[in-house]
Amino acid sequence: MILATEYTNDNGEPVSEFPNLGQNGYSNLYINGIMQESSLYNVSSGALTIDPGAATTAFPASFSYYNLYINAMIQTADTSTVSTTTLTIPGGDVLDPATPIIVEFVVT
Repeated sequence: MILATEYTNDNGEPVSEFPNLGQNGYSNLYINGIMQESSLYNVSSGALTIDPGAATTAFPASFSYYNLYINAMIQTADTSTVSTTTLTIPGGDVLDPATPIIVEFVVT
């Protein structure tokens, strides 16, 4: 848990709580530049709680398109296929586990 008092506002002043986002508001959490699934964290007025053990969700069943980045390089459409649970790279290529992978889905 990270308390709100450990953060500052846009003017560099300490805050006592996170702003109320309201009924129609939302928050996004980025770690090392990668947006995290909302099921992995919770924001209350006083703290940000991250639960790395939370179950992740499947890929979207319906989307307009997706982008695959391997080692920060966008891949061509024929590089992969995707289902709701699996991303497959044709040809049986195996990536080094340390290679960063980002899958970005555009849902409309």
